[in-house]
Amino acid sequence: MAQLRQLNLGVNSFFGNIPASIGLLTELRSLQLFHIPFSGSFSPKIGNLSNLERLELAYMTRITTTLPSELTRMKKLKYLWVAGSNLVGEIPDTIGEMVALGHLDLPRNNLSGKIRSGLLMPKNLSKVYLYKNKLSEEILGVVEASNIDVIALSENYLTGTIPNDFGKLTKLSGLSLFMNQFSGKIPYSIGRLSELINLKLFNNNLSGTLPLGLGRLTGQLPQHLGDNGRLVGVVASDNNLSGQLPKSLGNCNNLIFLNVQNNRFSGNIPIGLWTLMNMGSLLLSNNSSMGELPERLSHNLSRLEIGHNSRNAISGQIPEEFGSLPHLTDLDLSENQLSGKIPPQLGLL
Repeated sequence: MAQLRQLNLGVNSFFGNIPASIGLLTELRSLQLFHIPFSGSFSPKIGNLSNLERLELAYMTRITTTLPSELTRMKKLKYLWVAGSNLVGEIPDTIGEMVALGHLDLPRNNLSGKIRSGLLMPKNLSKVYLYKNKLSEEILGVVEASNIDVIALSENYLTGTIPNDFGKLTKLSGLSLFMNQFSGKIPYSIGRLSELINLKLFNNNLSGTLPLGLGRLTGQLPQHLGDNGRLVGVVASDNNLSGQLPKSLGNCNNLIFLNVQNNRFSGNIPIGLWTLMNMGSLLLSNNSSMGELPERLSHNLSRLEIGHNSRNAISGQIPEEFGSLPHLTDLDLSENQLSGKIPPQLGLL
């Protein structure tokens, strides 16, 4: 057993504590103990596995433990997955010393305290999943984390402003910060992230407007979303954002969903938003937007399924062309200043 390289016992019914003797398997490269009803805590002897490259301790629902600081002795560890295992306490700042770490996956726990600067420093770190924890206070520096492409910190208690340093993460494709307590403006530097695909900032206390550079983003899409590179989705609902929606959003030719509901945006809705061929969900309700709905939509917005533009100050008539949108299933234009007739073409949908 001393020469064992891989041990996968996942999805079994073992019980009791994880044996400390597992630390004797010093040649292990991969240890997978996920979905097992072990109890107790993680043995610090795991830190003896100095050759380990992959560690999966996820969904051990009967364990309540801290993340052992001894893990940071694993200088070759590339993949760490400890989701849904009742982790408590703070994330060790010394994770920044795990120079090989590329995938940090600790969501659905009870981790608390700050996200410290050392956490995001491993030069090979590319994916950080810390959503659904109890992390709080401000995020401290992220400048060194130049290779990160996904940051998911949603559903925590994070406060302060969104760090301007996020704009220095030039490979960032996904940024999820929703359902926190962030305030202040969205950094303009985020609008310069050329690889950004998904931006989710809803349910915070953000103010100001959307970064003007969003319309210039040209990140590469995943294969299941298409072949052309462009920003796919922006969700910034339920904040205090104001000003006019950037006209540059109309340049995002592969934008699939835009949700800026429940803010304080004003002015006319950019005409380019009504010409986006791939738009599936356009959610603009409960702002102070005005202007008229454009005509000649049948050859644009051809994939629109959900259009919510209620509780604004939209005037004029409902375009007949809404009746020619082949995929439209949900249209809400209530509580505006529309006039004229309801087009009979809507009955053709």
